[in-house]
Amino acid sequence: MKFISKNSNLRVILSPSIQAEPLAGRAAIRGLFVKFEDGVANVVDDQIIDMMLKHPAYNVDFICAEEGAKDPYLRRSVEPEHNVVNIEYGHVGKNVNPATALTGLTPELKKVLSDMAVGMAQKMTEEALKEFKAQILEGMKRGATPESAPAVETDTPPTGTGIAPQIANAIPEYPAPKRMGRPPKIKS
Repeated sequence: MKFISKNSNLRVILSPSIQAEPLAGRAAIRGLFVKFEDGVANVVDDQIIDMMLKHPAYNVDFICAEEGAKDPYLRRSVEPEHNVVNIEYGHVGKNVNPATALTGLTPELKKVLSDMAVGMAQKMTEEALKEFKAQILEGMKRGATPESAPAVETDTPPTGTGIAPQIANAIPEYPAPKRMGRPPKIKS
């Protein structure tokens, strides 16, 4: 029977090992384990199959599947992707094996996420329009028109010098250094 796990390398303990106790005269007792490789374990023994089906992690960490069934879990490889770059005469060359990013999103999940994003954008736009409409109506109630709006004050003077005269006068002037370079040698 075929068992499929969420984890790539899962070890299910059916009966634990017991260590040897030489002083008491007891030998070691080997336990019974089922190891999943790449998320799949093929079990042939009927007794072990029964123990797997009665295990507390059954239908939690692993499930039973038919022989030709497709793996329902999307899992990454245990071995990480490697970037192989040729170095020729001390210069970095072309990337031979660029690692591709595994998103782990199925097309159905991507569609659900995009629909959620569109819904959130519509909701945010409606809220912003309601706030903007309320601000406009409030301004109209006060009798505000674009011509009567207060002028916006800026820090730059209208002359275009870039620094306001008050700021320019507030900057202290420091004397320039006398000479650049090494200090003179002290004669003894």
